[in-house]
Amino acid sequence: MVSRVPDYVDADALLDLAQGMVRIPSQIPNEGPLAEFLAAHMPEGSFAHVIGGF
Repeated sequence: MVSRVPDYVDADALLDLAQGMVRIPSQIPNEGPLAEFLAAHMPEGSFAHVIGGF
């Protein structure tokens, strides 16, 4: 099962997400902007069920 994971990963989208994440300052206690960025991108990555379908 784990060996099939790469079949479902969009490498370009993952790279774009990682680049977006590192551009956002997120030192404690200012993690809010990063959290909002990730929440906005969760539906694109099929994570809607994790955040209640937003």
